Amino acid sequence: MLIIGIALFGTTLFLSLLIHREHRRLILSILRILSLIFLFLILIRFSLSFTTSQKEVKKTKLLIDVSRSMAYGSRDEIVDSIQTLYYGSIIPFAETIAQKPSGIRTNIGKALDRMMANPCPIILVSDGNNNLGPDPIRLARNYPYPIYPVQIDEVEPRNLKIRTIDGPDYLFIGDTAGFTIGYAFSNIRGPVIFRVKINGQVKVQRKVIADGDGGGEVEFLYESKEAGQKTIEVSATTNHKEVDTNDNQSRYIFSVAERRVDLLLIANLSPDVGILRRVISEIDGINQGSIINLTNQKKLYLGSEIDKPQIIIIDNITNPAAHLPNVNDLARKGAGVIVISGGEIDLKPFGLKTRKSPPKEVLPQPNPEMDLPDIDLPPFSGLHEIIGDHNRFVTLLRTRDNRPIAFYEDVGQGRILYLLGYPFWQFYLRLAGIGREELGKDIMKRLIRLVSPLARKKSLIIRPIRRSLSIGEEIEILSRYYTPDLIPKSSGQVYYTITGETTAVELIAIEKKMGVYSARWRPELPGEYQVTAYAEDDADTTAVTVADIDIETRYLPINQQLLTSLAQATGGRLIKIDEIPSLLSEVVEERKKKRRISFEEPLVAVILMGMLSLEWFLRKREGLA
Repeated sequence: MLIIGIALFGTTLFLSLLIHREHRRLILSILRILSLIFLFLILIRFSLSFTTSQKEVKKTKLLIDVSRSMAYGSRDEIVDSIQTLYYGSIIPFAETIAQKPSGIRTNIGKALDRMMANPCPIILVSDGNNNLGPDPIRLARNYPYPIYPVQIDEVEPRNLKIRTIDGPDYLFIGDTAGFTIGYAFSNIRGPVIFRVKINGQVKVQRKVIADGDGGGEVEFLYESKEAGQKTIEVSATTNHKEVDTNDNQSRYIFSVAERRVDLLLIANLSPDVGILRRVISEIDGINQGSIINLTNQKKLYLGSEIDKPQIIIIDNITNPAAHLPNVNDLARKGAGVIVISGGEIDLKPFGLKTRKSPPKEVLPQPNPEMDLPDIDLPPFSGLHEIIGDHNRFVTLLRTRDNRPIAFYEDVGQGRILYLLGYPFWQFYLRLAGIGREELGKDIMKRLIRLVSPLARKKSLIIRPIRRSLSIGEEIEILSRYYTPDLIPKSSGQVYYTITGETTAVELIAIEKKMGVYSARWRPELPGEYQVTAYAEDDADTTAVTVADIDIETRYLPINQQLLTSLAQATGGRLIKIDEIPSLLSEVVEERKKKRRISFEEPLVAVILMGMLSLEWFLRKREGLA
């Protein structure tokens, strides 16, 4: 500005000389006097300070906190009313400024930082529950406009939790079972509606009346009409707008099974049918039918007529596909198949290539999974060997040189078990001959149960645990243990392992009641944990999240102090709800700026030299130099 002024002054002086030539001596004298004044100011290092002001119109905005903690008590009504009345002036925020923030955390500092791009006076509607991001007070000190936090009365948070869903893990078709929903609530009054969906369809609705703080249980009955896995989904709602903490909804999974399993034996005419009948008669829940392969392509049907067997035993049939063409499809759809390979049986339909070993007896070595007594088992004869890799199978009996005799694989939803030693039933008779007939029956029962659809269901199941836990909150971990017939198993050995990123805990379970095993755990660190239950023949696992105490639901006195500090740092003040309209009108802000002119700067010396040069030039031109 000073340079422009000097330039204008010089131009004006030059023009004056052209117009008023009679006053040229006076004009040049004035220029010399000004140059001497400039020289004097430079010598004494004179400086001049002054203030300029500028007026600017700004419209106040409503920065409104829509995080989870703002939905408790009457705060949700306050937020709704403000958003309705002042829609055009609303800027919502939670973890950041956004049209629809998730609301999981509150980040006042980041919201103020975003407002710096286009600052204006702010009315801040928040409970002050800041739990993420930079320090808002530090940012507020540099904010150029006042912030007016709205005082919101603190209320006790409302909370509604479904604590447990309890019921059977397994039902048989035709059974009616009771399920229990445990719940708890705080600061809730009025009706609470529980809706129960089973496989996506609403089946039951229950209503209880809440009276402040409390809890209880609601029950409902379910009649099982068809087999399959069932998923119960329970949700609880109230007249209040509740914050969804994933605790007011829960899921429970159970299975419905056939009460009796149909078993079909396909065999040559032999004592096998009679032996098998004696074995199966001691197994509950099995309905037996047999097809005896006669000569001249004739068949003999014994027992029940079975069209859709769930357990199939093929005993030394040369061409199994001729008797049961869809055996592989049945296995993939859930049937259990036992294939006894002897004589000239063709296993190619099952994807196996075998060759017959030299005719000599081999001694079987049981896998620990068979859990047999420590005795010398009778030898097998007529052993078939697998051609190719057999690592895909689970071996139950093997020879001493590691060739598999009895092994199985899972195919689709079913299981196929192979017995390559022939004759297997002669093996049973040999056991009977040495006084071990009961052991022979037991081995056969184990093999049948191993492929049975019932036995393939999980025998150890962890009861549902809430999706989220807090540090220091003790929980009871429960699991149920079942026999292969899906009957609760007593006197079992069950233990739990709980593993996180940096911790691992092992707990021994105690039997709380028949088939129910319990242990208690109190988490000390936040994080993701895997809870695994172990028994001698099965395991089950589930995931649990442990978090700090929910900082979006707790009121602390420091919250109110934060809002007060924000107002003080920006020249604002705490206001009440009814003061919002008066502050939302357009306000005129006077922006003042300090300026300073110093004659110490080199630029001033250059200007002085310019003025002296200009005077000399003009005097020269006028002939006065």
